[in-house]
Amino acid sequence: MEQKGIGEDTGIFGKVLVPTDFSRPGRHTLGCVAGMQGLREMVLYYAVDATSSLHRTGIYDLKVENARALLGEKQQQLGGHGFRVEARVKAVTHGDIATSILETAEEEQVSLVIMGSRGRTLVKGLLLGSVSAEVVRSGKVPLLILSHEFAEGLRGEDCGRRCGEILSRVLCATDFSPASNHCTTFLAEARGIDDLILIHVAAKGRTQEETEGRVKDATAKLGKLAEEFRAVGHRVSTRVHVGDPVDEIMRVARMEDATLITMGTVGKNWLTEILMGSTTLGVVRHANRPVLVLRVPPENQRPVLPGEGGKEQPPEGS
Repeated sequence: MEQKGIGEDTGIFGKVLVPTDFSRPGRHTLGCVAGMQGLREMVLYYAVDATSSLHRTGIYDLKVENARALLGEKQQQLGGHGFRVEARVKAVTHGDIATSILETAEEEQVSLVIMGSRGRTLVKGLLLGSVSAEVVRSGKVPLLILSHEFAEGLRGEDCGRRCGEILSRVLCATDFSPASNHCTTFLAEARGIDDLILIHVAAKGRTQEETEGRVKDATAKLGKLAEEFRAVGHRVSTRVHVGDPVDEIMRVARMEDATLITMGTVGKNWLTEILMGSTTLGVVRHANRPVLVLRVPPENQRPVLPGEGGKEQPPEGS
């Protein structure tokens, strides 16, 4: 498969891009990423807004100089963790921060973008700003989102343990759509996963019989999928729930103490899906644990067929 994402060489993480805004949530996110086992290279990124007349003044030059100094300090602090650290300061002269993140991710050929779900300007620019559709369409890199609550709640050894064990209990939400199928294929090829939990949330039918039929069908599909995972050496369990997808996914994540939630998306890219609103957005907003968003590459996309996340339940990332 074209999109290797997490840790092609190490089984966990390879080369990652970590945008930061120097806020407290941003610092906590960096601390968490530093504890992830198998990281080969981190690209620290900061965007300086140069879209206004400010870039023609000495204030802009001062902002760039300060940003480089701060990133340099972070680079030194992270240098002793056993992976290479590069710093990038980019002047955003057109578009917005989200566009610049996507461009940098492709320029640096990273396997993953990692960022916090809260912050000052960075997250507002990513989750709330408008993004050029043409650039959004080209984004291909998976996104790992670390909630502020998750990163801030970790300290010292606990940080290293929790972040280092991020693949120990993975909860994968599937609705059997192309996006979900891409996500499960990705996980089947990933190394380092200890326990995998597959969950499908069925919509309540108009009758009890219809609901039971959906549950029975989903149980059979999950059972077949679980056998495929076991055949390649994964330890797998399955869950079928009825109700609101976001509520049920979050409830199972808490009950199972999942270390990571994975979501598939079949839109233009993960950024489009998050901006437009979806089950993915609901999980990202409410999760107090890491969420990995994976997108079906454009070359592998096809129309959604009847029964693949159709009227019964919207696809996880649509």
